Amino acid sequence: MTPIARWFRIERDEWPWMISFWGAIFFLVAPVVVGANLIYALVVKRAGVDFLPYFFVISSLALLVGYAISNRLQRRLSQVGQGLFFLFISIFGTAVIALVQGSVTHESSMLELAAFILLAAFIAGATGDIAIDKIKVVASDLFDVEQMDRLYPLLISMSTTSSFVGSVLLAVGAERVSE
Repeated sequence: MTPIARWFRIERDEWPWMISFWGAIFFLVAPVVVGANLIYALVVKRAGVDFLPYFFVISSLALLVGYAISNRLQRRLSQVGQGLFFLFISIFGTAVIALVQGSVTHESSMLELAAFILLAAFIAGATGDIAIDKIKVVASDLFDVEQMDRLYPLLISMSTTSSFVGSVLLAVGAERVSE
């Protein structure tokens, strides 16, 4: 066993699954972080730094509402229903955000900007909660209890790592564009 495998306590046959889960979590979290940072930049450019505390409160409340609604629906829906709900919200939410994003620019009114922030945060909250829950369900089906006790912290840590990597990618991309 390599030093890295010993440090992470991942067995040889678990690596492909862990890499798959890390990739899934990365592609769920990193785009949200990049999008949120772009919205932060738009808010600062449009409203100034003074509006940021209000922005954080508004977007946090919208995220909480999205989580609460998806959590209630998860308890009421079957596994198939949850998957269909996630698919519908993901496709519908992406389409709506794409359509609305085209009309939100640095010249948009604060009301348009706030509505876009609320919509994006609500959809991120609703879909993110279900997606991460589905990853946990699949992981618990694949791994036994001992493996889950050992590997679950590593799975969850990927969300934080993805946030960091998404921010770094955005910073590097922004620097290259501005050159």
